[in-house]
Amino acid sequence: WGKDGIALWLYEDWIDNIMDAWVFRLALPSPQIFGKVALSSKLVKTNNAKQVRRPTVKRDDISGHFVHLDDGDFANPGKYWSDKNDVEITAKYFAESEKFDHILFYGHGGLNTPSNSARRILAMKDIFKKNGIYPYHIMYDTGISEEIKDLLLNKGKISNTIAGGFTDWTDNVLEHLLSHVGTLLWNEMKSDAKAAFFKLGAGTEAIQIFLNALKNTPKNRRKKIHIVGHSTGSILFAHMLKTFSKSDVTIESVSLLAPAITIDFYHKTYLPILENKTMLKINQMYIYNLKDKLEREDNVANIYKKSLLYLVSNAFESKKRNIKKSPLLGMEKFSKTIKMANKKPIIYYSDGISSTKTKATSHGGFDNDPVTMNNILQTILNKSPKVKFTHDILNY
Repeated sequence: WGKDGIALWLYEDWIDNIMDAWVFRLALPSPQIFGKVALSSKLVKTNNAKQVRRPTVKRDDISGHFVHLDDGDFANPGKYWSDKNDVEITAKYFAESEKFDHILFYGHGGLNTPSNSARRILAMKDIFKKNGIYPYHIMYDTGISEEIKDLLLNKGKISNTIAGGFTDWTDNVLEHLLSHVGTLLWNEMKSDAKAAFFKLGAGTEAIQIFLNALKNTPKNRRKKIHIVGHSTGSILFAHMLKTFSKSDVTIESVSLLAPAITIDFYHKTYLPILENKTMLKINQMYIYNLKDKLEREDNVANIYKKSLLYLVSNAFESKKRNIKKSPLLGMEKFSKTIKMANKKPIIYYSDGISSTKTKATSHGGFDNDPVTMNNILQTILNKSPKVKFTHDILNY
């Protein structure tokens, strides 16, 4: 990355880790679109009005609570490395522990960087564990988040010039301009999700290690398995469930937050399980979505003036199918096309105000919303949690 004293730094690495620099030049004039604050400026207010820096997450802080996958393999080496031995140690510990009755496999999705995922893991893990739930996160990164934002910035300038300001018409222009390259990037993310759970994929191997460890637990200490997938995490777990569809395994609950999976792929993967057509079983399934009004009030990088799901539906998925809009499971406007089986899934919609199951107000805000996360806790425990998530805990 460096030659003759010249270094190329990714925005994410620079803004998270660098305190100062002698000489540097930004490739883009407005890094604030990435929604980040430089490490030197990261100050968090505490109850005593003092200010402290928010540190980056070390691997040791979240060790045993994640597996990091890349192109179908364990991500090793790297800051958040993973390997088979690491998974085996964790699975053995969980299976033998009397502290936990539940294992939660959590998928953040392919648009999150490893650093962002690490912050989520660190913020959430203690509350889960205090409620007898062992959280284990599937971390997989494609790097396309920054690429999509770069595309939006560059194409946004063009669409703004054409439309004369950011409007619904600007969004239409953006969808057209982003369609080809955006579809390629989106397909890359989905390919990584699929590769993770090929028959010989590292994700398949990791889950099988846990299942093998759980087979040895006494009947009176059987652990329950749960899944939570946010956005593209729904695609990741669709491939996982498809791979394990012939396994005699019961998933106690599946909770999908603003799922970015197409309804067509949901019908091919989740639905057969809900219809009891596979050996794999799902006892409960819940979907947490925004009301369409909130989807339309959301934005991507403050340039595209609707939610990410609108961008995916109108630009990234539609080109592949040669249609104007591709129905996604996470969008209220397509809800009537969702097939159900045995009264599953149950769908909760957030209006941001009066909803009792979720009060998320943006596509990315479900796992920052205490109402949503505490409802998931209640689903897993089948009772009110002993310790609940708060706004402060989820403000990572």
